[in-house]
Amino acid sequence: MLLFKIILILIALYYLFYLGFRYVFPWLLKRYIRKTQEKFYGKSSQQGKSKKQKKEGQVNIDFVPEDDKTKKDGDLGEYVDYEEIED
Repeated sequence: MLLFKIILILIALYYLFYLGFRYVFPWLLKRYIRKTQEKFYGKSSQQGKSKKQKKEGQVNIDFVPEDDKTKKDGDLGEYVDYEEIED
């Protein structure tokens, strides 16, 4: 009789895991993905609304690079004049 109970418990556990992975796990995964997508698209749509609406063809430059001439002139060091020596 004890062996029969153990077999029934194992069969019941097998079906619980089977049904859980077959129906519950995909449902939980879909729910998680949906919530993550809502978070992502919700944040991006809020950022778009807060910015000013641009007219078509309008160009904005957000980044202005530093002047390269001042960097290069300062880093070159001192100029040394040289003469070629013939052997």
